[in-house]
Amino acid sequence: MKTHGDHAVVCGAGMAGLLTACALAGRYRHVTLIERDRLDGGMAARRGVPQGPHVHALFRLDDVVERLCPGLSDALVSKGAHHASARDMWMEVLGVTWRPSLDRRVVSASRPFLEHHLRNRVLNAPGVRILSGCQVTGVLQDPHGRRVTGVHVSHLGALDDPGAARPECIEADLVVDAIGRTGRGRAWLESLGYPCPPEQKMTVGVRYASRTFRMRTVQPPVSYTFVAPRQDSRRGLVLAAQENGTWVVSQTCYGDTRPPGDGDEFLEYACRLLPDEAAKAVQDAEPLSPISTYHFAAGHHRLYSKVRHHPQGLLSTGDSLCALNPVYGTGIIIAAQLALHLRHCLDEAAGGTGGTDDLAERFYHGAGRITRGAWQLNVLLDRLLNPTANSTPATRLATAALRRVIRRADQDKLLADAFLEAMEHSRPARLLRPHIMLRALAPGARSGRSA
Repeated sequence: MKTHGDHAVVCGAGMAGLLTACALAGRYRHVTLIERDRLDGGMAARRGVPQGPHVHALFRLDDVVERLCPGLSDALVSKGAHHASARDMWMEVLGVTWRPSLDRRVVSASRPFLEHHLRNRVLNAPGVRILSGCQVTGVLQDPHGRRVTGVHVSHLGALDDPGAARPECIEADLVVDAIGRTGRGRAWLESLGYPCPPEQKMTVGVRYASRTFRMRTVQPPVSYTFVAPRQDSRRGLVLAAQENGTWVVSQTCYGDTRPPGDGDEFLEYACRLLPDEAAKAVQDAEPLSPISTYHFAAGHHRLYSKVRHHPQGLLSTGDSLCALNPVYGTGIIIAAQLALHLRHCLDEAAGGTGGTDDLAERFYHGAGRITRGAWQLNVLLDRLLNPTANSTPATRLATAALRRVIRRADQDKLLADAFLEAMEHSRPARLLRPHIMLRALAPGARSGRSA
């Protein structure tokens, strides 16, 4: 395999950073992940991942995750992750309930579990290392200002001695910003004299409250229960199996509504939202963790493909490109798609004559296609489930079409599966295809009960 240079640096060792490192391993002789949090090799939740205690799962295993990291899903399952089919789900959206009929593999586990095992796998690749307890403070550039040549790093020192921070310069042929929503890619572009990409923003205002349980005598009837936020209470919920027989309940709420703050209130609201058999299981369950809360105020979509000039040797990926409402569980799969696309761009360069001089242009062109559909779907779902938010006439029209599809999902398996596929592939246009709309608009469609 042809390598594209001696060294690539990935800023951030979360899921996006680790998946990016999978794409770069073998394409560069050395790959260094730089992470602000200190990693001790364990599975503890990280300060830099405030959403860590909440529901996580890997979808699209065969066509994305396994192509990027062959054997990863089997390795996770062998370590205790929960493995199921999409058929083992129960969904409620706008008061309509159904069970998907698509046979899709899903691996469900906690975020610390997923990161730990993916990190160990990445570190087994030749030439990959992680520098933890380090912060990237800026980028290096060549004398002409056309290429990023590395990063400034501050080693943060001991927790009780902040003055012990040590600066260092690390040279690199490629620097990837995978830090997350607080990623520094745009600021680095500005510091180099390049234009920042235009940005779309979406106010979300969703809050989470999550707790981990172990079931005792009663087991939930399915491994994944999704209740979309109801318009009467603005509350929703996910109950999901995790690793080693544990379960997580993540409650969500919009606007001024606050998530439950104590165990009794948490249990009361969970049982109001869950179907009866699942509620019985949770009532009988043993709590294993405190209640963790998280607030997602707004999402963003940064249109790097609209920028004409990029410095060579610098890319942004993951939430640095597109930060989505975590209710819909699309963040990890989008990061995996972007990593797979980056690998394709590098392999394409290896087979041609242009090298990686235009890597940023080619990467952002394809990345725009990946993130555009995910952003559009998130906007539609958020305007459907959070109707007090502002929306355009075009969004209201598309939302009305989506509502018709959902309200027949329990009567028409094709519509139910089309909705799940649109979620899975982040392609809302699939729901607007003529044969889907004809079925959704057919006479006899009921309006759906109050959500």
